[in-house]
Amino acid sequence: MHFSGVFLRTSRVFLASESSAAGSKVAKSLPGIRFGNPWRDDYPEWIWKSLRVSRKDKDMFAPFFKLLNATKLYEYCLKDNRRYCMFVMGVGLVSSWMWSEWWNSVWRRINKGKLYNDVPYVYPEEDE
Repeated sequence: MHFSGVFLRTSRVFLASESSAAGSKVAKSLPGIRFGNPWRDDYPEWIWKSLRVSRKDKDMFAPFFKLLNATKLYEYCLKDNRRYCMFVMGVGLVSSWMWSEWWNSVWRRINKGKLYNDVPYVYPEEDE
């Protein structure tokens, strides 16, 4: 199976060591493969320019994100998969309980005086 260099980006380390490894069996058996980190940091210049001209502190929500980052919520709850699942389930349970209690209070307020708990119990007259 032959892989072209389109799929794997060339690495500086591999290019530097290519001359010394050119005579090896591995280099001859895999001519189209370049070894190295495909996520290296030599991006095109337009990407570096866009990163230099960032929108830091220009957004309307910047104070919110600063506060959110200050809580370390991501580091403690959202970074790890198990903690993320527990966080989502916990927030879901608590928020659904609060939502249910809120609608129950709305329903009780609308139907005040018509509910069984609001009707006073009248004892029957005793016959002597």
